[in-house]
Amino acid sequence: MSIFSRAFGDSELSLRLPNVLSFLLYSFFCLKILQLTKNRATFLIGIAICLLNPYLIEFFSLARGYGLALAFMTASMFYFLKSSFTSYWNPRIYTRIMLFALLSLASSFGLINFVIALLFISCTKFLVDLRSNPMRSSNSLISVLILLTSLTCVVLAVSRLLELKNLGELYYGIESFRGSVHSLVQASNGFSENANTYTQGLKWMIIISAVVMSIWVFIKKDLSSPFGRMITLVAVLVFGLFLEFWIFEAKFPVGRTALFLIPLLGFTLAHFMARMELGTSRKKTFLWVLTLCLLCLSSVNFLVGSNVSYSSDWNYDAFTSDAIEELKRKTLNRETPASLSCNWLFSPSLNYYIETKNLKLTKTDKSGISSNSDYIYALGNDSVPAGFKRIQSFGDNSSVLYEKLHN
Repeated sequence: MSIFSRAFGDSELSLRLPNVLSFLLYSFFCLKILQLTKNRATFLIGIAICLLNPYLIEFFSLARGYGLALAFMTASMFYFLKSSFTSYWNPRIYTRIMLFALLSLASSFGLINFVIALLFISCTKFLVDLRSNPMRSSNSLISVLILLTSLTCVVLAVSRLLELKNLGELYYGIESFRGSVHSLVQASNGFSENANTYTQGLKWMIIISAVVMSIWVFIKKDLSSPFGRMITLVAVLVFGLFLEFWIFEAKFPVGRTALFLIPLLGFTLAHFMARMELGTSRKKTFLWVLTLCLLCLSSVNFLVGSNVSYSSDWNYDAFTSDAIEELKRKTLNRETPASLSCNWLFSPSLNYYIETKNLKLTKTDKSGISSNSDYIYALGNDSVPAGFKRIQSFGDNSSVLYEKLHN
């Protein structure tokens, strides 16, 4: 996004375009991963989950790194699953696996656990193959360089996250993994925000399905297949989340930071259904009925839940650009920058506009609304100190701009 911004300016189109283009990459590798199932019904099941989720799709239209991260993660996943078709260590494939994984990490630090899980499995695979099938020295050197480079990038990312933790910036999250799943189900539900029974039921179906798939893969000793690799990756990833929670008291991802779990669920479920023994006509009929029901439900949910006017995660931020235009008009003739405080939710967006538009305003911080500022931007139900007048309301009073009264 920084490259597009420098090349084409800070227009809305140039800032959103990288994520829009990344949707093509995401879709391409989603289809490639689902084609590995070699089953039309399970292919459609994967499409229903990965490409017909209104909550996931909207992130490919935003000027943030989530869409890029998902696209690179999916590319990495494809080469990771493709590596299961070779019984030996292939440096070229693992270079692609880690390259796309690191690009996903650069796009969003929320993918740190995914990258660590991939790196752990890749290192294990390399050491096992090196012991059982000694490879050429050139391949060994290339492989070691790949893994060491990846490990260095992960260590740098972890150190940066620890810095952010010490600064109190890692405040976004939830206290349980069950809450992570619940947040995704609730956000993906386009029928009704208050359909609690539906949300709870679907959440427990996902959790129970994950347990059943894990048990099945170990009973069948199917760890070398694409499905087995998916289960192993997800298991290591989830274990890492719990380990962080227990050791560092880190919160579990929620909503947009847990977004990567949606395609992982789609890929795992599709490969699981393809891996099951569905030789009889009755079982095949059941699978197609299940597939068509899921596809119809997902299509209707997508049509009902999709929107082009705002993102559900940043609905409160929909009018910040309008507030900035009003502040620009108010401070145009000032010699010194005016001070601005706000509800902490608005701080990142306000600071972005202040910097890119060179406004005569001081940057905000996360300390919240202050009586010492010249202007206040707050939610409609926020309490504002005395001595400020309302100068403009936005979106049926969802956010309000205030100006300090001068004697």
